[in-house]
Amino acid sequence: PPAPESVVYVSVRPEQLHIDSPPPAGGAANVVSGRIAYAAYLGTYQRVGVRLDNGIVVEARLQDRRSFAPDERVSVWWAPDDAILVRP
Repeated sequence: PPAPESVVYVSVRPEQLHIDSPPPAGGAANVVSGRIAYAAYLGTYQRVGVRLDNGIVVEARLQDRRSFAPDERVSVWWAPDDAILVRP
């Protein structure tokens, strides 16, 4: 395992990301905040980009039809088992 306070990178598949506003109840362990950059409904799923507070854009693939407003403040989270540690 990485040393405490070291920089790590994780990879999470887009369909494993969840978007909520406000943050999920109960305090999920893997939560980052940002604003909606774009959203596109593509028939069977929705592709949603979130510009995180650090400037990185992550893309989620959602199966529901929630609507998101441009620049809406949201939380992106994922289950610990859905993340893969990537060596820098």
